[in-house]
Amino acid sequence: MISDKKGQVTVFIILGVLILAVFASYFFFKSFTTTESLSAQEIIVDTTPIQLYVEGCLEKTAQDTINFISLQGGYYHLPKTYLDYSFVKIPYYFDDGNENFPSKENIASEMEKYFKINLPKCINNFLAFKSKGYLIQEGEIEPEIYFGSQVLFNIDYPLLITKGDPIINNEIIDYSNNFNSITEQSGKIKELNKFSTQVNLDFDQIYSIINDTVLEHRKNINSVPIGHLSLSAYENDYKFKLNYPEDDIVVYSLIFDDYKIKNENYSFVFASKYNWEDLKIES
Repeated sequence: MISDKKGQVTVFIILGVLILAVFASYFFFKSFTTTESLSAQEIIVDTTPIQLYVEGCLEKTAQDTINFISLQGGYYHLPKTYLDYSFVKIPYYFDDGNENFPSKENIASEMEKYFKINLPKCINNFLAFKSKGYLIQEGEIEPEIYFGSQVLFNIDYPLLITKGDPIINNEIIDYSNNFNSITEQSGKIKELNKFSTQVNLDFDQIYSIINDTVLEHRKNINSVPIGHLSLSAYENDYKFKLNYPEDDIVVYSLIFDDYKIKNENYSFVFASKYNWEDLKIES
């Protein structure tokens, strides 16, 4: 009997040890899985805030670009002859027989130059994100602008984004390396590179109106085509202003109420310089 009782006790002890081992294994693997899950979450980079931030800067810079270039007659880098007027530089489309009217392609190119230089001012080196642990490697900004019923901005702007300790496969990322040599690995680096925005402005129509005015002006380069402008403004539903900062200089402002840029009516401005010496009355 004593031997049977000892055998039963031994069996119970073994069962208890096995049950304890099962529970211990369960909690161990659960803890391990949870730790692994948290580690995986730590290396996942959420690029949504950065995407929205860049898109906001694109929209703002696109508006600034159109406004600035249009107030400077389609130019960022101005021709040799221009007028300093009301805090902007306005090119002379006609200057004593010389013509500086830019093509639509040239205006798009001038906008791209302005955009490329000014987008980083809004991005501000991503300081708001770097202070939160993001590491962001920027590539070259390459904008392309297309005119139509909308002004479309397509931007190639490569970004490599990681967060926290910049270590991949036990190696610290060397950001001094060539940008293209850093590739997406193990979910620790995310890449953004294509962005776009558009502005509600039918620049094709606006350029056509300006071009028609220039064509009319060519018929008599020493006179202001007021009759043409009056009829064109009526037919195309816009306004125009003529300012005379000097006796032989006229500033043309074409104002389109249907389009808003930075909450203001869109305007396109250029100037012409005339030879009106023979018309001056001697005192």
